[in-house]
Amino acid sequence: MHTLLATLRERIRESYWFIPSAMGLGAFLLAVVSLALEGKVTSSWLSSFGWVYTRDAEGARQLLSMIGGSLITVTGVVFSVTLVALTNASSQFGSRVLRTFARDTGNKVVLGAFLGTFLYCLLVMRTITGGNNGFVPHFAVLVGIALSMVSFGLLIYFIHHVISIVQADNVITAISHDLNATIARMFPSQLGSPADNLSSSTVSSLLGQPAEVVTAPISGYLESIDDAALLKCAAKGNLTIEIVCSPGEFVFCGSKVALIRPPRGPEVREDLQKAFSIAKERSYVQDIGFAFQQLVLVATRSLSPAINDQLLAMTCIDRLCESLALIGERQLPCRYRMDEDGNVRIVAPSFRYTEIVRMALALISEVASDSAAVISHILYSIGRTISVVDVPELQSALVSYAGELHLRALQSLTTEVDRRTVEGAYRNAIPSLPKVA
Repeated sequence: MHTLLATLRERIRESYWFIPSAMGLGAFLLAVVSLALEGKVTSSWLSSFGWVYTRDAEGARQLLSMIGGSLITVTGVVFSVTLVALTNASSQFGSRVLRTFARDTGNKVVLGAFLGTFLYCLLVMRTITGGNNGFVPHFAVLVGIALSMVSFGLLIYFIHHVISIVQADNVITAISHDLNATIARMFPSQLGSPADNLSSSTVSSLLGQPAEVVTAPISGYLESIDDAALLKCAAKGNLTIEIVCSPGEFVFCGSKVALIRPPRGPEVREDLQKAFSIAKERSYVQDIGFAFQQLVLVATRSLSPAINDQLLAMTCIDRLCESLALIGERQLPCRYRMDEDGNVRIVAPSFRYTEIVRMALALISEVASDSAAVISHILYSIGRTISVVDVPELQSALVSYAGELHLRALQSLTTEVDRRTVEGAYRNAIPSLPKVA
């Protein structure tokens, strides 16, 4: 259930309709409540505010019409400005990063406030009648004026916000925040208790039993796995479930996603299929590779000849190594997971530090193979990461990758000055080597 809610929350965050729709519904309810209170709120204290008190129906109608008409016009401008900002961001950072802008809450709140205020004015305006038995909802009109003032403040905020979110550093910070949030969800795994001391004979007997295949019902990217549902189903049916796909992998309809030991028939197989959420695109829910790739994408694009912004790539490298250090503070989930009774119920794909380090730095290193400045910064960042992590396996993976990167750079760089720069950065980065002044 927790994984299902996380997936739903992620899809709502990436949608552009939910918050404006919710605020539109709120405006409708506010109009109903304001009109209902009209008979209970006396107009005596409202009449003391001459600048907001509308004595006749025509004045109230014109006031609400002006507010509603102005806001629907401003809404069109806001929408156009948002599209222009997204277009510019797409050309600089790539279309894949647009998801980060779609997750931004500020733009949705501004759009929802403008549309909600317009809807409120429209609903209240239709209740105004003239003549001897006319009806003028003074309190509801006052609320409409207050909403217009709030909308004015949000317009100022929107102008500042659009200027801020398209700045490169803020884009990288937002992507890094999403990456670190994914790491916090994934490490350590909450899928039962770890079984670290299984013997090879136990593993062989466990995985040597006849298995029934669980297939993907549709094609797409494996977005998330409901680990709690899998563990509950395995304990209830006395099963061992081996997961053969990781979140982020593309699966074909009918391809294998899990194995059940011992076989239990189609009913159990169909229940397990529901635990695998498959979507048309990757997401941050459980896909740590996708989270890393968003920063890698910005870095590699900034190193392209069209943009050639090495400082932006270095900023991405800093954030990537920050995330590697965060992983060093956490425990990688064990491949074998047990239930409360100590029985192995789940066999899941395991993470390795070497794979995570390459996931973060390999593609950037390849694109920047002819840039001594970027290679040196990668080595410098690796050295800082090694100095703050206490996990020997992660330190070893970082040292190994730094050595590999160092050798490749010496072969690809053409000038002696660049090779000496990289050599100095490498010796300063790795603790066991003599430092270069």
